[in-house]
Parts: sequence; C-alpha cells; structure tokens
Amino acid sequence: MTKHQGPPVADAATREKALDVNQSFIVQAPAGSGKTELLIQRILALLAVADSPEEILAITFTRKAAGEMKIRLLEALERGISDEVPAEQHKRETWERARKVLQRDRDRSWNLPENPSRLQIMTIDSFCSSLSRRMPWLARLGDQPGVVEDADDLYQQAAENLLAKLESDSGCSNSIAYMLQHLDNRMVQLRQLLVSMLARRDQWIRYLINEKDHSKSILETALENFALDTVDTARQALGERRLSGAAAIGSLCCGQPGGVGLRTYTFNISRLFRRSHRARIISAVVGSLQPAADRQRFSAEEGRC
Repeated sequence: MTKHQGPPVADAATREKALDVNQSFIVQAPAGSGKTELLIQRILALLAVADSPEEILAITFTRKAAGEMKIRLLEALERGISDEVPAEQHKRETWERARKVLQRDRDRSWNLPENPSRLQIMTIDSFCSSLSRRMPWLARLGDQPGVVEDADDLYQQAAENLLAKLESDSGCSNSIAYMLQHLDNRMVQLRQLLVSMLARRDQWIRYLINEKDHSKSILETALENFALDTVDTARQALGERRLSGAAAIGSLCCGQPGGVGLRTYTFNISRLFRRSHRARIISAVVGSLQPAADRQRFSAEEGRC
C-alpha cells in the first residue's frame, strides 16, 4: 500500500479542527468549496467512536439532499474497502476515516454495507415522524402522521373550523366577530387571510405561544413602532398645509381604544387641531383602514362625527 502526496489544502488546519467530535461547529463557505465532503468526514469521525450507528443523526431540508448524502457516505465506505490510497488530500482524509468506521463495523457487528438503513440521514419531517411513531401515546395523533407537499387544503379546513366557532360560546367568537366587522362581513376574505397566515406560521407563532420571555408584548411593541414610523413618513409626505385636511378625514371614522364602537365615538376636531402633527396623521391613517360601512358624514361647522 503506497501513500501518495497531493497538493496541500490551504485551509487544511481549519478543516481538521471541524472534525473534532468533542466540539460543535458552524461551517460557512461558498458553493463548491467542499462543505459536503467535510460533513461526510465528520459523520465518519462520529461513527468511528459510536456504540451504534443509530446514535449519529444527520438532518437535511429535502429528501433529495438526504438521499445524496447517504449515497456519498456509502460510496466512501465502499472505497474504504480498497487498499488503494487516493492521491488528493481531501479524498485521502475521507478514505482513512472510512477505514476506521469499517473497523468499528467489524468490531461491533453493525454490518453497515448490508444494512445501510441503519444510517440515520433524513429530513426534518422524517425525523419528527419517526419520533411520533416511536411514542404514539405521547404524540396523541391517533393515526400515523403523514407529510404533504401542498398543505393549502389543510389550511382551508383549519380556517373553516375556526370560523365555525363564530356562533358558539367559545372565547374566540368575539375576536372573529371583531375581524368580520373590520372586513365588512367578508367571510371569504377573512378565511383567506387565515390561510395565508397558517402558511407563514413559522414567522409569528412563536411570539404568540411562548409568553415566558414576553415575546407577545415585544411583537406588539415592534408593530406599534412600525405604525408610528409609517405615520411619521406620511406626515412628512403630506406637509404642514395638508395636516388639517388629513385630520378631518381621519375623524370620520376614528376608533377609540378599549372596545368603544366606531359609531358611538364622538370626536372633537377642535381638540385634534391642538394635538401634535403625529396624532393628526394617525387619525387619518386609522381612518383610511376602517370599513366604509362605519364611516359617517362629517360637519366641519359642528366639529363632530
């Protein structure tokens, strides 16, 4: 067996450090730089010290990536059977680590070449499904869960189930009624809004469920700041000469915090004119977002709506 010497790799020391199984690393590098090869080497390094191959888990985002990674890992083990040493340094590193895994395989009777399914390389969905299959009582799903590529029908059903509680005594019926009032009783539009939110739940659900870190209040504060920044931009765009007109528009349908209905709220324009410019534009922006059915005619002389 002859050991060939290929050209040295510039970041060989960094790659070697990333293969330390006693530490964790985040590897960032451009396409074609050998990240996958490095990942294969790290899996081999972990298998060489594991008690069983099932202890090592590699998770990817797509089934295609999981399949390709498993193929490359099996190919590395197959090349490790040969006594021919690769010329390239990175391939030689993979070959040496594959031979250590094959030795571990013989010592522990894993039979990986004959049982490749013991290699735990899967997608996030597959991993979660495997957990629920192993613990059906804790999962409480009844039937075995499945994965769908297009979940729009499921989102539609979930939205309809929620909207069906409008006439019930559940705690969310008032919230549904409030949203319908805002949308002028357009039930179809509300359902579609719920469907679109479910499709992007990864962006907001953690802020509503986890209250230990006050994430909901943080989200509400961020939304308030965004609204105020938008109002400031509108104020600057309108200019001083148009502030009074914008305030009058906003007074037509300005709501009051605390649950007071739009139709029962009386707004005094003379008091509004003495407020800050931001308050005037806030009224205008809020007014433009309210349902047309809630707007009332305004008498400038009376100064009320």
